[in-house]
Amino acid sequence: MTNSEDSAFPVIQLPRDSEGEIDPLDSPYLHGGLTKREFFAAIALQGILSNDSRTAADYAMGQGAASSNESENKALARGAVCLANALIDELNKVA
Repeated sequence: MTNSEDSAFPVIQLPRDSEGEIDPLDSPYLHGGLTKREFFAAIALQGILSNDSRTAADYAMGQGAASSNESENKALARGAVCLANALIDELNKVA
């Protein structure tokens, strides 16, 4: 079972005192970074964009509110999130 909100790359952080030294009296803690869902969406979007004939400049044109590219960019982002969600759903199925 995978949780979409779990960290994709958890790292144990050691607490440090005000001088930057490891504090042996404090407990280590987990630093999360990107969630699995965010990571899966990012790599899905990377794949989508790598298979597209448009350039980065074409996507940047979508920054204006009146631009038709803005809706295309949002659709690409939504598609990447949908793919990430589908992957998490499939990973959670019992084989």
